[in-house]
Amino acid sequence: MAYAFGEIFLVVIGILIALQVNNFNNGRLAKIEEERIIEDLSTEILLAMKSREEIRLEYSTTITLIAQALDKIYSNLPASLSDEECRSIVFSHIIRWDPHTISTLEEIVATGKISLLTDIELRNMLVEFRNLSIRNRERLNQTIFEANVLVDDYPIELKRTWSLEIQDSEFACDINKIRTNDALLAKLQSNRGRMTSPRSSARRELEMLQAIQKLINNRNIK
Repeated sequence: MAYAFGEIFLVVIGILIALQVNNFNNGRLAKIEEERIIEDLSTEILLAMKSREEIRLEYSTTITLIAQALDKIYSNLPASLSDEECRSIVFSHIIRWDPHTISTLEEIVATGKISLLTDIELRNMLVEFRNLSIRNRERLNQTIFEANVLVDDYPIELKRTWSLEIQDSEFACDINKIRTNDALLAKLQSNRGRMTSPRSSARRELEMLQAIQKLINNRNIK
């Protein structure tokens, strides 16, 4: 009996030791995978921040140019639109929303590996950013199809010609004709209003990405 109990005891101890070693190895592998995920996230977040800053600046510049053009138009003073102001009106219908997608975030959510992130605050912020990004994309995809293509609808006010020299279209805006066309002005204002949506969306996502990157940097310092 004593020998049998001794054998059982040794078997149990052996199992416990094996489980402990296995848990240690799993924990070590999980830690290595967590470090890889965070390193990949950090690299992609920098690219994502750059793309959103570019979008924010692009729309801020265009909105400013359209505002300058409208100030000249509504002033009724002798004036002409600069080439930049004219092009901002001609292309006011274009809404671009193609920010860098953080593929590592999509991967860890799809595979459940996001649970490997031991920093709960970081994990929650990543999920919150992903949800915000999805909402913005769905909303802006709808906004893209609400454009007023002014250069096609108002060829007298916004003249387009083909340049053999640059092999591209050139545009000329007749400020006097634009001033008397209320429909064109209303659609231009509508286009300008639509541009605030991608600008604010890019700004909000950029701010959240900066907060996430700060968490990662603080973690690396520790």
